[in-house]
Amino acid sequence: MGRFRQTAPAPTASSGAQLSGRVVLSAALQARVEPGDTVLIVARVLDGPRSPVAVQKRRASELPLDFKLEDSAATTPNLRLSPSLQLVVAARILRAGQAAAEPGDLLGTSPPVAVGTHGLVIEINGSAP
Repeated sequence: MGRFRQTAPAPTASSGAQLSGRVVLSAALQARVEPGDTVLIVARVLDGPRSPVAVQKRRASELPLDFKLEDSAATTPNLRLSPSLQLVVAARILRAGQAAAEPGDLLGTSPPVAVGTHGLVIEINGSAP
């Protein structure tokens, strides 16, 4: 009998350390959005710091839009998507184009999800206080 050597596959940057889904805008808010408005998709640790672990910036003209957040979208090297257990993903439409939340920004938030979740749907259906 020949010898068989099994090797583990090399890990990749996206081996489970990603979230993906779609951001949609409620019909009731469509008249309040301009095509050039910024859509910010942010993942934060559920019971962790307010700093996001991943961010993606898009345009409202792309709505509905598909997104994928990976460690490559991490905001800092020591705060990454991969070691996080439970995350909340939020999508905001920024009228002023500034990353800081402002009253009147349009907002949609996911329930807590695990890293590796795919097919998440976030509906922007409310306003930030």
